[in-house]
Amino acid sequence: MTTQFKSKSDRFLTPSVRNRLFQTMPKNGFDLSGLNIQRGRDHGIPAYNSWRKFCGLQPAKHFGTNILGLTDHDPLAAKALKSVYRCLIGFQFKLFKTGDRFFYENNFFPTGFTAAQLHQIKKQTLSALYCRTMAVNTMPESAFDSPLAG
Repeated sequence: MTTQFKSKSDRFLTPSVRNRLFQTMPKNGFDLSGLNIQRGRDHGIPAYNSWRKFCGLQPAKHFGTNILGLTDHDPLAAKALKSVYRCLIGFQFKLFKTGDRFFYENNFFPTGFTAAQLHQIKKQTLSALYCRTMAVNTMPESAFDSPLAG
């Protein structure tokens, strides 16, 4: 490696890294980049605009490459990011929910709840939890609604 030129880098990953890391059977590999992004989120690595600020760049207010946007991005890369960004977060959380055997609504034996148990869980409120566990005199029916709002 010390006698070879460094290859040019780009924003793309090879299919082997993206789809077949630690593959033991067809179609059961890991996505290394996705796994590393999630590891970063689990450890509190800040959002993209926070990194832009840290690097001395202005936060991006939009996906364009003109003023207040991704002025330091290739226009095609900015367009590609814009085309997928809206669905990424929702899709990611859907996969976390449906793929997590410990997510309380998943019907995975033996870690899932029965229908009767789920019914009881869904009847609970934060206000009821506060009333049962803390010395409070009054509590709104919904802990998220301010009694001062009117």
